[in-house]
Amino acid sequence: MLSRIADSLFWMNRYMERTDSLLRTLRIGYIASFDVNKEEPFSWEPILSVFSSQTEEKCKELAYKPNDVLRLLTNNVEEHNSLKVMITRARENARGAQDHITKEVWEAINQMYHRINNVNLDVVIENGDQVTMLTSLGDDSLLYYGVTDITMPRGSGWHYMHLGRFTERCLQTLDMVDVEFSHFDHKLETTQHIADWKNMLLCLSGYELYLKTYRTGSHTENIIDMTFFNTQFPRSVIYSLKRLVLYLQNILDENEHDVKEVIQKKMGKLYATIAYADLEEIKTQGLPTFIESIKKQLFDLHQIVGQTFFSYY
Repeated sequence: MLSRIADSLFWMNRYMERTDSLLRTLRIGYIASFDVNKEEPFSWEPILSVFSSQTEEKCKELAYKPNDVLRLLTNNVEEHNSLKVMITRARENARGAQDHITKEVWEAINQMYHRINNVNLDVVIENGDQVTMLTSLGDDSLLYYGVTDITMPRGSGWHYMHLGRFTERCLQTLDMVDVEFSHFDHKLETTQHIADWKNMLLCLSGYELYLKTYRTGSHTENIIDMTFFNTQFPRSVIYSLKRLVLYLQNILDENEHDVKEVIQKKMGKLYATIAYADLEEIKTQGLPTFIESIKKQLFDLHQIVGQTFFSYY
């Protein structure tokens, strides 16, 4: 496979994964902001810190302005993590690799592109249809995942697409956990109510699984176990890295390169960081240090994979 095609498929799925995560988070945020029983109003600052490129001061300024947040993260073309920008970039990458994706995958991305570009956000806000709009776009995202799964051949294109997907998913989970724990100074001994974690779990599509899996113990420690070590949770760090290793190994098996052994060693070290860790080790290192270690190794792995397989390095 040509390096530019591999690059396009990788980034197409990274943008679509980021889009899906942002859509779910925006929708959960809007629903949570309607809860008038909260002791404190819902703050958008954590969401902005994860998904936007705004300064800390700007995030604080927008923290209690939901419609301004929606404008920024939906169709502001100057915000490179807005839905309009990410879906446009995903479509551009899909166009560049159109001969290597199915007609259904292209149509699913194209549908999202036209929907986001046809949204009159002022009318949506005036009519109070913010959640309806986000739900419709979220349904488009689910459609993309569905048609990708049932129509794409399991060849090189599939491997590069999922390498992008699980790279992005791992980073999203790490960033969300980091931001949520920053509210408690990253202290894992802190006792918190499940309500303090509900929104994050909903954003990760893990609230129901959490309630079924963890019936005793500290919620704070249980959250660490679920988001880092639970192999049954599709958005846990270990789940994402396990899939990343699988698809990267498939790519290596299809391509002989001088740096194959180097990539395998970096890949194995990254996976071992989470596979052989436990709660006590995280407490010893400190959660921010542990998260940064995984992100740095993931970045280093991405760099060498890019230099080996993608055209822009």
